[in-house]
Amino acid sequence: SMGWCAVYVEQSLPVSEVTAEGSGLKVTQEVTRLKDGTWETVANGTPLQMGEKIRIRYTLTADRDYDFVSLRAPRAACLEPGTVLSGYGWNGYRAIGDAATTYFFDHFAKGQHIVVAEANVDRSGTFSTGIPVVQCAYAPAFRGNAQNATLITEKK
Repeated sequence: SMGWCAVYVEQSLPVSEVTAEGSGLKVTQEVTRLKDGTWETVANGTPLQMGEKIRIRYTLTADRDYDFVSLRAPRAACLEPGTVLSGYGWNGYRAIGDAATTYFFDHFAKGQHIVVAEANVDRSGTFSTGIPVVQCAYAPAFRGNAQNATLITEKK
């Protein structure tokens, strides 16, 4: 008689130890803040002030054309999204949740694509942004993740 077997391996790591990886799709994230009318890059661990407006820029890179790609972009607990309504935009569908925003793309062409999310800092402390993941829905082997960023926020 025939028998079937499957083996699954799961590993847990602290979020700070996860490195950026990609297989066909890659994602990087960059945090910038509005200071004196210009956007400046925030280095990992640079203090932010409550009430500041920030942008998180996700740069997605595809090595070929893909269909049905999603980007799950978790949000640090100290951030309130600038746009609170889900819906269609110029670059696809955006579903805004409590902890993350998920972007859906019907067709994803080869090359670089940029997705920008705005947010406001609404509490003080040390927070993790989480790990953004880009993945092809029907071929999950094609995926990539960025590294975690740490946000330190202070009261004015």
